[in-house]
Amino acid sequence: MFIKNNIRFIRLILLVLIIVGFVLIFTQGLWVPKLVDSIVQAEGTEGQIIKAIFICAGSKTIETKFHNYASAHSVDLKLSDGRELTLSQSISASGARYATADESLVFWNKGDTAFIIEGDLETYVDCVTK
Repeated sequence: MFIKNNIRFIRLILLVLIIVGFVLIFTQGLWVPKLVDSIVQAEGTEGQIIKAIFICAGSKTIETKFHNYASAHSVDLKLSDGRELTLSQSISASGARYATADESLVFWNKGDTAFIIEGDLETYVDCVTK
């Protein structure tokens, strides 16, 4: 009797796990955080503008506007310390790398994470999209 009840219990748990798995698979778009707050088709050009907000360690934030055009890529940054910058995309082996002309400030982005390096110091770290 004890073994028979355990088998029923195990079958019930497996059934519940399967149902929960299917619910998560088919509704993932409703609960998975999104990288992009909005995508706006740029007028008169072949490309798009993608906006995202990154929340970083130390209560810092980076508001971004990625300009992705066939001819060039750049990002506008609005930092929580009040600075506003436009950086051009530069060569990267992995992720997206944007830098000032003199490389004094570099913004790295991969997926829903980012960080900023100024000189040899990481000034915005552990940044993830909101």
